[in-house]
Amino acid sequence: NCVALAPGARMVATCANDRLAKLWDPFALEDRGVLTGHRRGVWRCAFSPTERWLATCASDRTVRVWAARTRQCLATLEGHEDSVLSLCFL
Repeated sequence: NCVALAPGARMVATCANDRLAKLWDPFALEDRGVLTGHRRGVWRCAFSPTERWLATCASDRTVRVWAARTRQCLATLEGHEDSVLSLCFL
């Protein structure tokens, strides 16, 4: 559903209807890890300007914020009444 390039171009994130977001090394084209936790398809992903965090949003009505390097979920934002289809960092 979405591909996001980290600002320093050292990491790429993808997300899809399989409920997963994946991190990739853009130079070696190798898998850097899988982010699991969403209960439905993931629509968008976005890196923070400093590349520290990755946010994902999904049909399960949540936004998750991840530590990009450790792939740990730092927060789950709940309360939307419908699918969350887009997001961005300001």
